[in-house]
Amino acid sequence: MDNYDSDKLARDAKAAVDHDDLQNEIAGREVGRLSRFFAEAARNAAEQQRKERERSHEQTALQLILAKNAEYAALYRDTMDLLVKAEAATETALAQADTRRIEAKEALDTLLANAARLEDGTVVFLDAQGRVRDEAGAVLEDISADAVSWPDGAPRYESFEAVRDASETAQAAYDRILHYQVDVLGHARDRLSDEGNPPDLEELEEINRVIREDMPPSIGREMAAFEADVPETAMPTAALDIPKL
Repeated sequence: MDNYDSDKLARDAKAAVDHDDLQNEIAGREVGRLSRFFAEAARNAAEQQRKERERSHEQTALQLILAKNAEYAALYRDTMDLLVKAEAATETALAQADTRRIEAKEALDTLLANAARLEDGTVVFLDAQGRVRDEAGAVLEDISADAVSWPDGAPRYESFEAVRDASETAQAAYDRILHYQVDVLGHARDRLSDEGNPPDLEELEEINRVIREDMPPSIGREMAAFEADVPETAMPTAALDIPKL
C-alpha cells in the first residue's frame, strides 16, 4: 500500500472519530473535544442546552406539573394552605378535647368510687323510682333497696348516667378529631408531599373537598377563631411546603 492510501485511511479514521465525538457532544455526553467543532458562541449555546436538559431531569414530577399547569398550581397552593391551617387548628382542638376527655373520665372514676357495691363487687345505684340498677342500667329485680348498704353520698343512677354519658361523649369527640388528624390530614399531607407521584387534578380536588367536608365542628371553630384573631401576614401558609422549582 503506497503513502497515498495510507494517508487516506488515516484521514477516514480521524473523520469517523470526529463524527462520533461531535454526536456525543451534541447529545450532552462530554468527550472533551467540543472546542474542535464550535466557535465560542456555539459552544456556549450547546453548554446552555446541556444544562437545561440536566435541570429538566432533576425536576420532580410535582415541580414539572406545578410549572406547566397554572390551574393545578393554584389549586395545589389553596389545598396546601388549607391543610396547614387545618393541621394547626386540629392540634389545638385535639389538646382541648383531650383535656375534656381526661376530666370527664376522672369525674366518672370518682363517682364509681363512691357508688354502692354488692357483696360480689357489682356496682349498683338507686334510681328515682327506688329501684336498684347496675352500671349497664339493668334493674335488679331480686334485690331490694333495703338490702343494699348505701354509702353516705352514694350517687343516684341518674347522676351516674349523666356523668357516664358525658365521658363517652368526650371520648367520642376526641376520637373523631384524632381520626381526622391521622386519616384525613395525614393522608392529605402524604399525597401533597409525594413529589414523584403527585395527585392528579381530580384527586387534588377530592383532597381539598374531604379536608373541608370531613372537618369536625370543633376544628372549624378553631380555624375561624384563628383567622379572625391572627393578621393575614402572620397566618401559617404553605409557602415552605410547596416544592421549589
